[in-house]
Amino acid sequence: MKVTLFKLKKPKRFSYAPRHYDPVMEDLNSRVNVIKSNLDRETQTGNSDLTRSRLRAAWNTPETRKSANKTSTIRIGIIAILLFGFFYAYFFTNFFS
Repeated sequence: MKVTLFKLKKPKRFSYAPRHYDPVMEDLNSRVNVIKSNLDRETQTGNSDLTRSRLRAAWNTPETRKSANKTSTIRIGIIAILLFGFFYAYFFTNFFS
């Protein structure tokens, strides 16, 4: 039986998986990936125009334009009020002297 005064932490384990390089398999995988990408590109050529038109329609909705314009207008108004107040206080009052 082992009696210890302090509880010692066990060393952390790490997962190490050794790699093996196989040039034939690497070449085969690269050729398969090239052929798959070519096939995908051929099948998705017609879908790209449809996707592009959908993105344009979603991006240019009037609701997003109105909300963007409203927030920018509010931001410009707040900045203008702050600048006006600062210049008024600086030139027409003794606030900064």
